[in-house]
Amino acid sequence: MAEEVYRTSLPDVSPSRTAWGAIFAGTFASLAVWATFGALGLAIFSSNANPNAPRPLTGMPIGEGFWIVILSMIALYVGGRVTSALADVRASGEAITHGFVMFGLTTFAAILIATMLAGSTTAGATTAAGTAHSPYVLGTIAGSGYIVFIALLLSACTAIWGSSHGRPRIGRRTEAEQGPGIRRVA
Repeated sequence: MAEEVYRTSLPDVSPSRTAWGAIFAGTFASLAVWATFGALGLAIFSSNANPNAPRPLTGMPIGEGFWIVILSMIALYVGGRVTSALADVRASGEAITHGFVMFGLTTFAAILIATMLAGSTTAGATTAAGTAHSPYVLGTIAGSGYIVFIALLLSACTAIWGSSHGRPRIGRRTEAEQGPGIRRVA
């Protein structure tokens, strides 16, 4: 009598190598650094504003702009390192992809937060006095757009750089990874 053999196997599906938990952790880390030191910069540069002057923000956007660019670069570098370290990616391409996705998520979250804050602070503002359409205000907004563009461009580069530096190197293995009975000789 012949034996019948049945095999059941799952289809070959490669699992996703995207570590979303690591991407979210990097996003929260970069937002935490940015919010903490952004508040410090806002306090420092806002103290220089003169509310009685015809142009109270004179000089403030320039200093705040440099602060935003440098702070964004530092915050997203930290976020990139956190992302690739927690994702435990070995290949440089995967680390760069994780860093860029973390940059995109952080940018989306920052724009969402800024939009909500701007909406809540300008809800009571009146345009009857014409202050919202003055050339001074529009010039300040235009200058801020250039600063935000530069900050986003440079921070995307530093997020990618941070993620490529945060990944574990292949040559460095812990004793647990080396296996039993293998000792390092100095």
